[in-house]
Amino acid sequence: MMKYAWLARESAMLRATPGRNATRFDLETLTTILAFVNARVTCAVVECGLGGRVDSTNVIDGEVCVLTNVGLEHTAVLGTTHAAIAFQKVGILKHGAKMITGVVPDCAAGQVIAEEAAKLGCPVIFCAPRDDETIAEINTRMAKMVLDEIGRVASSPRTRSSQDDPSAAGLSMKQRGSERAFPVAWNISSYRFRLSLPMIAIVSQH
Repeated sequence: MMKYAWLARESAMLRATPGRNATRFDLETLTTILAFVNARVTCAVVECGLGGRVDSTNVIDGEVCVLTNVGLEHTAVLGTTHAAIAFQKVGILKHGAKMITGVVPDCAAGQVIAEEAAKLGCPVIFCAPRDDETIAEINTRMAKMVLDEIGRVASSPRTRSSQDDPSAAGLSMKQRGSERAFPVAWNISSYRFRLSLPMIAIVSQH
């Protein structure tokens, strides 16, 4: 499916739309999305490449967003403080989503996460470390919370609308008479994927 992503970029270049600046990671992200749509998956787990707010994967509106930790990594891009990096990572959160995080709520990063979530009206579950809890125990507890939430979202009744339908954005458009075709002309830089399936965005250690 990568060829369809490249065709979309070539089309954007011809049309002089913002999509002409797409990087290889942008195209790989698009390829992944097309694969999910084609396979009609029930759930998709998507890990951000770097940060979150301006990452290629942030075209996806995750219904469950996971922010495992905030460390002083990639400071040249994400910022030099825990608060600045948390601001970039919490950017994956959208209206109607729920965030699960391993960040301590009363630290600078935790406060940023809580503030940004409050602006969107999104609930936050803080899975902060407990006394004498090992890293493995923390990870297991957090993974259980995430899986429980994914199961809840996946099993909840959902209403499919034209906005939720990938074909409304041209994702299933016919091309050269083929039923299995993908877009080459739609603006890949503007459409936000509100698919009729739970999309799970995960920020880990990047």
